[in-house]
Amino acid sequence: MSRVFDWTKSFSDEDIDEIKVIFRGQPSYHEDDCILPSDISNFLTQLNYYRTPEEFEVGINYWVKNFGNDVNLDKIIEILKTAHNSTLLIPILSQVYDKEGTGYISKDNFDELFKILIINDPNLVGLTHEGLLKSSETDGKVSIDEVVKHIGEYLRK
Repeated sequence: MSRVFDWTKSFSDEDIDEIKVIFRGQPSYHEDDCILPSDISNFLTQLNYYRTPEEFEVGINYWVKNFGNDVNLDKIIEILKTAHNSTLLIPILSQVYDKEGTGYISKDNFDELFKILIINDPNLVGLTHEGLLKSSETDGKVSIDEVVKHIGEYLRK
């Protein structure tokens, strides 16, 4: 790898081009621009995204549960383009739960989403699951817009 990727800002077009090369160099890469979930941790580590094996497992399980056993390059790029900003990332990650476009997800889906957010964004370390759920829940569902709003407020503190 020729450079260190900065996960605190948006990736440039040049970064995206290099990310595509790295993705396509994974052992399980096949011609439909996909890799297997087993290569996700290696791929992300090559992009200087360091997490514990347990943290990678949370992300891999999210992927397999919601997208299946093919990790598609276009979807990965869509996620990576927002990974530097949790308030941009939440709507992308929650799309799999809100298939009808209501703007709400279940508490169980929120639990899974929260784990991924905490792993991805070290600035959210002091944010509590209970506090965010309490401020975002209505009638047993969690408002994606409210989650985004409260995380944005938390990050501005």
